[in-house]
Amino acid sequence: MPRRLQRHLQETSVHYDVAIINGGTNDLGRLHTPIEDIFNDLMKMHEMLHNFNTRTVIYTVPQTKVDKLCPPIVKERNELNSKMREQCAGWGRMCAMAEVESLVPYGSTDKNGKSYYDNDGLHFSKKGYQRVAEVILDAVKPILVREMPWLKPTL
Repeated sequence: MPRRLQRHLQETSVHYDVAIINGGTNDLGRLHTPIEDIFNDLMKMHEMLHNFNTRTVIYTVPQTKVDKLCPPIVKERNELNSKMREQCAGWGRMCAMAEVESLVPYGSTDKNGKSYYDNDGLHFSKKGYQRVAEVILDAVKPILVREMPWLKPTL
C-alpha cells in the first residue's frame, strides 16, 4: 500500500486537504501480518501525506465476528489501535483519530435495531457505513474548522 500511495502522490497534481486511512483488518484476520509491519506501513502512508501538507485521519481497526472465535486477534487489534492512537497524538494538528472500534462496536445497532454489521461479521452494513461516516466526520471537523473556517457554519 505505501508504494501505491507514493506513486499516486508523485503522479497527481491534486492537493488533498485531508485523507482518511483505513487498514489493518484483513492484515490481522486473514493475512496474519505482524503488528509492527501493519503499523509501520500505515504510518508510512500518513507520513507521505503529511509531507504533502495533507492532514490525515486514522481509522481504528474495528471489532469483528472473529473476535469471539480468536481472542489473540483482539489482543493484536487492541495493541495496533493503541499504537496508532499514540502516534496520532504525537503528530498533533496533522492527524485526527476516528474511534470506529469503540463507537461502532460489533453487535451494535441503530435506533431501529438495524445492525451496523453485514451478515459476514466483517464488513459494515449500509447503516454501519453511515455510522462510520458520522464518526469520521466528528474526527475531522476540528481540522476542517481550523484549516477552513468558512466551513464552520455548515458543520
